[in-house]
Amino acid sequence: MGKKLRCWVIKFFLFLGLFLGGKEIAVAQTAGDLAFVGLNTHQNDFAIITLNDLPPGRVLFFTNGKWRGRSFEEERGILRWITPDNVISAGTVVIFEDVRSMRPSVSHGAAEGGGIELTSRDFALYSYSRNRPEQPHLFLTAITNDKSLLEGTGLRAEREAVVIGRGIDYAVYRGERTGGRGGISHRIIADTQNHWLQSTEGASMNIRRDMASLSAAAQAIQRPSSTYVASIDGREGWKGLSSPTVNTAFEHILGDIWKGGADTENSAREGSILTWGEREEAFVYPTDMKNYMEAGRGYFIHVPEDNDLNRGGVPKILSSEGRPHGRYVDIHVTATDANENKRIDGMEGFNLLGNPYSRELSVGAVKEALATANGNMNYYLYVWNPELGNGNGGFEFLTNNEVIAPVQPFWVRYLDSDINGIVRFDRNNLLAEQQRETYYSSNEPTGSFDIRLGADNWYDTYRIELREGARVGEDQWDAYKLFSLNTGSINLFSRVSGSNRLAKNVLPNSLERELEIPLAFSALDKDKLLFQWDTPDELPRDWNLVLVDQKRKREINLRTANRYAFEPETPTIEKAVIPRQQSLLNTQYEAISGERFSLAIRPSGTQEQILSELPESIRLKPNYPNPFTVSTTIPFELDEATDVTLTVWNMIGQKVATLIDNEPRQAGKDHEEDWNAANMPSGMYIARLEAGGEVFTRKMTLIK
Repeated sequence: MGKKLRCWVIKFFLFLGLFLGGKEIAVAQTAGDLAFVGLNTHQNDFAIITLNDLPPGRVLFFTNGKWRGRSFEEERGILRWITPDNVISAGTVVIFEDVRSMRPSVSHGAAEGGGIELTSRDFALYSYSRNRPEQPHLFLTAITNDKSLLEGTGLRAEREAVVIGRGIDYAVYRGERTGGRGGISHRIIADTQNHWLQSTEGASMNIRRDMASLSAAAQAIQRPSSTYVASIDGREGWKGLSSPTVNTAFEHILGDIWKGGADTENSAREGSILTWGEREEAFVYPTDMKNYMEAGRGYFIHVPEDNDLNRGGVPKILSSEGRPHGRYVDIHVTATDANENKRIDGMEGFNLLGNPYSRELSVGAVKEALATANGNMNYYLYVWNPELGNGNGGFEFLTNNEVIAPVQPFWVRYLDSDINGIVRFDRNNLLAEQQRETYYSSNEPTGSFDIRLGADNWYDTYRIELREGARVGEDQWDAYKLFSLNTGSINLFSRVSGSNRLAKNVLPNSLERELEIPLAFSALDKDKLLFQWDTPDELPRDWNLVLVDQKRKREINLRTANRYAFEPETPTIEKAVIPRQQSLLNTQYEAISGERFSLAIRPSGTQEQILSELPESIRLKPNYPNPFTVSTTIPFELDEATDVTLTVWNMIGQKVATLIDNEPRQAGKDHEEDWNAANMPSGMYIARLEAGGEVFTRKMTLIK
């Protein structure tokens, strides 16, 4: 299942106007005076454009009833549209919203009736004038996904009537904005193959009333038409974008909202428009808002929180009146060995690219195109998700059978140095619906284990994964760590091959020796941190898994405990890859923890020797007597003072007794608590000790 930016959704609206010469008031409407230019079945909205002037007070009708030659075969919804008191000029877009209800709205004039349910199944939506309610006087236009439904109407497919594909939920015209009168203009509009965007994603798209202001060429245009409009939802923060249209400057699509670090009169939002410089190993920003966005390049923009849709905030409407990208887009990619150590490491080789099209792209097909520059790439493409980790933010890794959303930025990493080439995107070969079956034949994981590091509701996740054919150390299946863009975020990773960082370490299904994986993290201004995990049931049962805390000389068994709390030390400061000016981005420098923690994976036979080198500081000892008939004593030891909770649970997961409830206990070996089970039935029980951020358990047997 493709990931599509689940908490800020990019919604596409393409709308138009035809600039028509001359003006005349039509005495009566004729077929082709109107044309459908938008349809959204999920919202029950549609849009038309006037190809000739409409006089005031004219009454026109819309219905989805089935026409049988003289009247409609069955009763369906009927909408009555009364044009306003002024002339509607040729070239005006009229938006009808919520036509399924009996109180629809319209951008021009008034609407009565309704009950029109738009559907992606076989349907036709007609516009007509009439003398009697059940018998149209004249069909004006129609939109349908079945040409046979036009029979007897006098409307011709791909002339006065628009024919879209079956199963389409959302369709909108995006073609030429110039043309002649009557049939010529209608033929342009009815060319759905070349001039329309059609999608099954209607639930995430709208036709907006504020996009309907267009006018004829003889009049001053109050608001220019747009070929691209997007809505950014979610919360304040970093959002992704790629250039949606040809020759689009930052000011064209972002206006004066995000002037970022650009040299403009308003520089208040310094560092709020970013892309990645592979050769610089750093984020860079435009020096002027008049600079063009590079086709196929990815960008991040910081969206502020306010309630003004037109000037900022979330949701935010972006628009561009440029021409959509054509079939081919050429993209420059590089991989530079900046530190001249004869390998790609650190942040070298990362390219921030973007989907330049208004359609979903297959990850597998995109990778094939990228491989024309160099085939030695990391297996994944990476996309930003600000909602990961409960708002911590992070980058998800996409595999071949997933998709890249329209104009979504993504990272690719080349692993060979000295790459400097051009990749050609061919839209016809990249579309997700053309994804080939071979993309699904990749080696699937056989198991995984996640460990989370969190504070204040935010957390980051590190993953161990098993695959057939994987190897210890860096390989193609490993996923690299890209830090969250959010200020104050938590970033957890392991180190391999010097300065390379992993968010996911893929291992073989069997290990011949112990493996220790160093863990590091970035978590500025956090006083307390908490590791959490679920029982690693998908990993081999003969693997002993231990979280090692070198500072406190502790080992935490990941199969018996499920959390570990600690206070972080002052982090070290590594190489800055973020310019100081970018204060909105995740810290000015990368503050990294030392080598305090590691994950130890020990195949059976190696555990005792290793454990003796690093004794546990908390021990839950066997209860005595065991088995017992009425009461038993539960002893435990602490090497240092800490808060303790001691509880008893039955075998169906119910807590039956609390012996210590988060109370302080001093260091010592003589701690004991008695449990009187006189009122409990015979059976197996679990003693559970929580101390120092760790959890320990023991089985106890009650016999009566």
